[in-house]
Amino acid sequence: MAKKRGRRKEEEKGNDAKKTPEANSSNVIPIRGGGKSVEVLSADETYANKVHLKIIGLLRQYEETYFKMAQALYEVKRKKLYRSIDQKYNTFEEYVESIGVEFRKAKYLTRIWWWYGVEQNANPKLLEGAQEIGWTKAKELVEVIDGRNATRWFRLAKEMNAEDLKRAARAAKKAAEEHNKEKNKKESKKREEEARLAHRKNAQDDDDNEPDELPKGMKVLDPKSPKTAQLATTEMPPGDPVTLTEAATEGIDPPDDVEAKVEAQKEASKEWKKWIFSVHKDSWKIVEDAMRYAGEMAESEHKGHIFSLICLHFCSFYDGQRSVMIGELLAQLERSTGLSMVALDKRSNEIVYGSDLIDELAATGGEDEGE
Repeated sequence: MAKKRGRRKEEEKGNDAKKTPEANSSNVIPIRGGGKSVEVLSADETYANKVHLKIIGLLRQYEETYFKMAQALYEVKRKKLYRSIDQKYNTFEEYVESIGVEFRKAKYLTRIWWWYGVEQNANPKLLEGAQEIGWTKAKELVEVIDGRNATRWFRLAKEMNAEDLKRAARAAKKAAEEHNKEKNKKESKKREEEARLAHRKNAQDDDDNEPDELPKGMKVLDPKSPKTAQLATTEMPPGDPVTLTEAATEGIDPPDDVEAKVEAQKEASKEWKKWIFSVHKDSWKIVEDAMRYAGEMAESEHKGHIFSLICLHFCSFYDGQRSVMIGELLAQLERSTGLSMVALDKRSNEIVYGSDLIDELAATGGEDEGE
């Protein structure tokens, strides 16, 4: 019986030895007859994945909640519902501050819904894209983005930070304003000329009446007058339209030079690698000095370029040999201090630097003894 038990134990050991490393893993369960195995996540891994997916879901709900709140605040403001609440608030500002929302933020949110929900007729493409980039960037695209140029603006929003996106939108608005002014000026001149021609024609056709003035009710506006300029540049303020328009309000395309610049930066970023590390406070002064000296020598302020020059200098005298590296370092130290040095590697009990000095000292010592 003892021999049989001994054989069984040896067979079990042999079978365990034949198992693959994967089969020995606590996370892998072999499948009988198939020669395959299934990986089972540990409790920690399963919990981590659940938390990760929960965070992703909450992030989506976070932006969705902001847009739902934007819609609700817009309704409260447009219909003045704050006056019908129990407390009977006098202004929209009083109401939002009473519920813990900053008035400035509330204005941003109502403008977002005014544009995306009302002026753009709640276009699903725009609403989904706005939720994806977040409300802080979505508010910068108010009055410029529409269903026609949404792809271009959303692409820029994903590549730019909120401040750069704000500048791009402002540049687009300014360019459109200048274009509209020039267009209105030309149309005003055209209308003025048409009115004069119509007046002359009517005067010639009417033999009994030759008026020196335009027909009653017709007036030619002076394009240089302040009133004409005001009428030409007046736009609907971002207020609260009462009804939806049949067609969505047209936006403004992003400036071509901004798109080209973003694409160039995107391509240039592919040439660089980001490396983040920490430096001990005792070593920080050395690193700071080295970066400053290298920057002055290279006449460069780009930290990545300066750091690569320092690494290049190190590699230039290392050459894969520790003794060469030590020799270069000690030689630089000798030049800067005026001292002569000898270095002994205790691990190999060999002199790795300064052997010539030792020979010279030995020779000098022998001559002194001979004298």
